[in-house]
Amino acid sequence: MLEAQGAQLAESITFRDHQRLTDADAVRLLALAERHQARLVSTEKDLARLKSMTGKLADLAAATRVLPIKLTFAEPDASRLAALIDGALKGHNERVPRSE
Repeated sequence: MLEAQGAQLAESITFRDHQRLTDADAVRLLALAERHQARLVSTEKDLARLKSMTGKLADLAAATRVLPIKLTFAEPDASRLAALIDGALKGHNERVPRSE
């Protein structure tokens, strides 16, 4: 995605979704960025989690830039997705006991 925007990638490091980064991960990423004289880039969601951290993870957050991502569905995919979500929520709401 970055390359399509004209960026030259020095390295690409992939983490699992919702993976908790450690101080060791932060030190490694910061060192790679310094060695390559590169900027670190992350999604908005992952950077938001980093911003609440302390120590080396806070340093990583400060050194990282955001790549905004927008997901758009074409019709009729958007309508089908909305119907699937509505059906799932309806089924969930029917199973959840109501508090009185």
